[in-house]
Amino acid sequence: MPVIGENALTIARSFINSSSSFGSNCNRGENMYAVIKTGGKQYKVEEGDTIQIEKLDAAKGDAITFDDVLFVGGDEYRLGSPRLDGVTVSGRIVRQMRARKIIVFKMKRRKGYRKKQGHRQNLTEVYITQIAQGKEA
Repeated sequence: MPVIGENALTIARSFINSSSSFGSNCNRGENMYAVIKTGGKQYKVEEGDTIQIEKLDAAKGDAITFDDVLFVGGDEYRLGSPRLDGVTVSGRIVRQMRARKIIVFKMKRRKGYRKKQGHRQNLTEVYITQIAQGKEA
């Protein structure tokens, strides 16, 4: 088994910590993100993201606000218990759509029982426009 020299370890550490490496943008502020809860699921979103969520009763182009924000990360992070007060995520509805069809097939062997069902979930595609933080608590 080859042994890695001390010089190679130093070069690897400097590469990982350098400004041109993949770890340079971790929590620098450009990548502020939030974790929101909607439709019984949690989504990690950033400004400019497009997400597909459970169907919302709104028309294309309508503005929507998510008040159920669980976490905000960036330079500094804030964790809610269970949610953050004064923090909202704003978005705009891009389209109403349906997901791919899934097939539900049930069968019991040697009994002649076969049941085939299909399902398509209704979805809403939302473009995230802003993560707004209120007053610090």
